[in-house]
Amino acid sequence: LYRYQTLLDAGIKVGLSSDAPYGPLNPWQVMQSAVARVTAEGEVIGARDRVTPEQALAGYLSNASAPGGVVRRVAVGEPADMCLLTRPWSDVKNDLSAVLVSHTVVAGEVIYSRTED
Repeated sequence: LYRYQTLLDAGIKVGLSSDAPYGPLNPWQVMQSAVARVTAEGEVIGARDRVTPEQALAGYLSNASAPGGVVRRVAVGEPADMCLLTRPWSDVKNDLSAVLVSHTVVAGEVIYSRTED
């Protein structure tokens, strides 16, 4: 639970990742932690270092070789790397730990497809 906003304010580029097995593997839980900064007991820790949901998402969308750099975009002629959600971003951004992924595409290949429960 590093000082995310403090690092950004200092001009340091920040890329997000999992700390598994010491933290959650789920990237949506990691992003929610960066946004809420709450302990398991519900206590806020380092409120000044909270970031917006958009900043947390951008932390995962940069190129792995340049963490915290330019956010990758889907573009014509480029292999798709994307995650499709079951609901619009505007509906899920306030509770990222509850995000449900519909499909995950890496290098243009579907590697995950959610089946209905």
